[in-house]
Amino acid sequence: MILALAPGDAGERERKTQVGGEGSVDDVDPAFFDHAAFVSIDFQPPMWRDEPLPKGFAEIGITRADVDEARRYLVEVALPNARRVADTSRALGMPLIFVHWGYQFEDGMDLDPATYNAFMDNYGADTSTWPHHISEPDSKPADELGVRPGEYVIAKTAQDAFASSNIAHVLENLQVENIVFVGGDTGACLGNSARSAIAAGYRVLCVEDATFDASQARRQEMLPEIGCDHMMSTEDFERLVERRLGSRSQE
Repeated sequence: MILALAPGDAGERERKTQVGGEGSVDDVDPAFFDHAAFVSIDFQPPMWRDEPLPKGFAEIGITRADVDEARRYLVEVALPNARRVADTSRALGMPLIFVHWGYQFEDGMDLDPATYNAFMDNYGADTSTWPHHISEPDSKPADELGVRPGEYVIAKTAQDAFASSNIAHVLENLQVENIVFVGGDTGACLGNSARSAIAAGYRVLCVEDATFDASQARRQEMLPEIGCDHMMSTEDFERLVERRLGSRSQE
């Protein structure tokens, strides 16, 4: 996980489904899932280990306690919920895509410049100490997600997966029209990737309690800024998929 915060744009489209809103499941056509893919952003090890507070956090009001609470939420809430969403998506027969940080060159020259400079500031000029080189054990999806053969694992080199990986090719080849997002950061990688998906014409559903951010205070604050078409809890997502499975059995 890259501990960073980035501003988001509210987006042009009004979200149909609000976080925890009444009738949120009823506002989503279950046929949404017929051409949908599950996409996980940056659930990867060892983001639940203690790390130094990144430079600049104190200047923008992010405290050690806030970061610690964000990590607790990630481990105890978001990651287990992401596994539930993944398993529910598998039951529906959706393709699953797991995006993670993973640069190829040992000197980091394939990272986008903003990330390269952030690594230089936070970790120093010795690139052997930098996280997320593709050969390192942290450059993979978290084991807790239970990635299976035939599912898609994609490395990226910037916050926006669409700008720094081949995810757009995979989605187009799979004939995907809609995306179910989990992951983080809501104010960085997840937010930027979801906004790019929306700009590319995908309809987007975000499972809000399967998301994380470097700052717990900013996690939900940044969610509305993404501009998703639908946003709901893991429990509501499971109910919606159950309804779709029931309707399929009657077709």
